[in-house]
Amino acid sequence: MLNMLYFIKAYIDYEVDKMYKALFMEYPGNVYKAFSLSYDDGFVDDIRLCELMKRYNIKGTFNLNSNHILNGNEKRLNEEQCKNLYSDPLFEVAVHGKYHSFLAHLATGTAAMEILDDRRELERIFEKPIFGMVSPYNDISDDLIEAMKICNIKYCRGPKASLGFEMPENKHRMIPTCHHNNPELMSLADEFIALAPLKDPKFFYVWGHSFEFDRKDNWDMMEKFLEKMSDKDDIWYCTNIEFVEYCDAYKRLEMDVDMKYIFNPTAYDLYFRVGYPYEKSKHYVIKPGETLKLV
Repeated sequence: MLNMLYFIKAYIDYEVDKMYKALFMEYPGNVYKAFSLSYDDGFVDDIRLCELMKRYNIKGTFNLNSNHILNGNEKRLNEEQCKNLYSDPLFEVAVHGKYHSFLAHLATGTAAMEILDDRRELERIFEKPIFGMVSPYNDISDDLIEAMKICNIKYCRGPKASLGFEMPENKHRMIPTCHHNNPELMSLADEFIALAPLKDPKFFYVWGHSFEFDRKDNWDMMEKFLEKMSDKDDIWYCTNIEFVEYCDAYKRLEMDVDMKYIFNPTAYDLYFRVGYPYEKSKHYVIKPGETLKLV
């Protein structure tokens, strides 16, 4: 009987020790919530949207079709306008297919060529590498994901809406929280802002097209949403690629067997906490190339 009690106590102590040693990812600044926007097609209405985003210091990604930039009409931003507008540090530019084709319904090689052609033109215009993507019509297949990977696309926004804030399970099918026209948008914002820290970090991810604001006559709604979401100390405001690259970097952290030391092989400052529940956690930041001893 005493042996059994000893075993039970030892097992409980082991499980508790594991719990208090557990590492939980945090975002830059040791915060647990991230927010990002994603807008498609490069219409002239992006000018007004970008003004709002700059007013409230909100980051996001603009997914562009290079053929429309080069051969578009007065409703589309031209090359000079695109370069001037999207070069702000708040914004990322991503691939959206050169011709806005149904990429998931093309031969894999043909889809890969359209992705690469779009990347090439966008990289020429913006003079930097581009690694993000949204598939036109939010249409994704397993074959298209293979084409993305061949083209060194690091992430792709997925279809539908989660109406939640869970971390993406597949970075080439990143399910957004909702479209900006979703009637739950404001209540989701309130829910996200009120979230208390639990186990895993959270991600609020909103998408749309800027031309829809005129169609729905709801620019005022979007401004109220951005104002509501802005200037929160416990939210990390990021572009889509910043979110993906940070999460990828965190997964590369290396630890010793006993979880006493942790090494950062990446070029990023990485933030995490050790222990559970949150109130009993110790927060850390580890610099690139640094080895930390966990206390």
